[in-house]
Amino acid sequence: MNHPIPILVFIYNSYKDPLFQNLLLQYIKTLSQNGNYRFDLITFEQPQYALSIEETKLETNELEKYNIYWHPRKFHTGRFLLFKKAFDVISTFFQIIRIKATYKTRYIFAFANVAAAIAVLFSRFMNLKLVIYSYEPHSDFMVELKLWSKQSWNYRILHWLEKMAAQHASDIMTGTIHMVEKLKSEGIKANLYRAPTAVDPDTFYFRPESRDQLHQSLGIDDQHVYIYPGKFGGLYYEREIIALFGQLYAQDPKSYFLVATDYDKNQIHSWFEEENIPTTSYHLRAFIDAAQIPDYLSAADMGIVAIPPTPSQKFRSPTKVAEYLLCGLPYITCQGVSEDDEYATDHEVGIVVNDFSREEISKVYPKIDQILALNKSELREKCRKVGLDYRSRERVDHLLQSIFK
Repeated sequence: MNHPIPILVFIYNSYKDPLFQNLLLQYIKTLSQNGNYRFDLITFEQPQYALSIEETKLETNELEKYNIYWHPRKFHTGRFLLFKKAFDVISTFFQIIRIKATYKTRYIFAFANVAAAIAVLFSRFMNLKLVIYSYEPHSDFMVELKLWSKQSWNYRILHWLEKMAAQHASDIMTGTIHMVEKLKSEGIKANLYRAPTAVDPDTFYFRPESRDQLHQSLGIDDQHVYIYPGKFGGLYYEREIIALFGQLYAQDPKSYFLVATDYDKNQIHSWFEEENIPTTSYHLRAFIDAAQIPDYLSAADMGIVAIPPTPSQKFRSPTKVAEYLLCGLPYITCQGVSEDDEYATDHEVGIVVNDFSREEISKVYPKIDQILALNKSELREKCRKVGLDYRSRERVDHLLQSIFK
């Protein structure tokens, strides 16, 4: 019997982070089912995604059915950030040396740019082929959203490492044609693939029973339901999300808002109150477990993509759009975000705004009203068809099988 191909999977997210659960983990499991691999998975665990000892044991046993061996590490943040990140890199370096020596690891598979910026160091020193999934200019995002300055060491170091990662990667999968063209113009020699973030169409689909159950349990009658399952602040809009809801409610008091986030709940409740949105017109809860997301999306009529339209956002590929479309949901997004704005307009599956200002929402509301008035079954079918073409995971699965064969 041939020995399995050993691959180190490196992410700078927590194991239970929905981004990992809904994307990379599913791709790895599919690879495992269709080939002979050993995956050593390194994650960095944050408190909000913490698992109990028993939960960790259950997850570990489940992963091993797919030849995935999990090595969780602690995520460090706060003061003296650069020193903490340096500690993460150095301590992980020795762990990877042990893994490589034991299993003759050949590839390091990095998820997104922060992980890639660290993984390139391991790749160079240990002669590992670097494969990057979801290459996006994270350092530029942080500057454009005024979280860092271009003079800061955080920016300088990450930006330099991102460039190095692109230069030394063997394969780069990125979400948009915009980034493929940018990397080509910079003379990057890696194999480049346009691979928008995608989800499993056998998991993400409209579920009428779930819609009925959630509408009944939440007391939703004939209202128009908007959903936002995501983060507030950082790389996303913050107070502006609830301001958008406030304008939608002012235009249509039959609006209802589903929000799932780990943000401060008291703060969000106060924002809803400031927008004069009664508690009977919204539901606020913690992040939704990955398995339940299609249920909640099925309960909605329109999804929200809360990414501010700064210049580098055209290189992003938000997972939410894949989830929305495959569950039959149109969406609201900003001009210049990914290729999602183009698909929304060209295929009439969404609304594009310049920003989340009240003026913008008021201006486009007739288009929102027009979409909400369409036959729901026909609209769902149309959105799903576009989603299957644009954001189904089959193409990503095939690319990964080709890369690691």
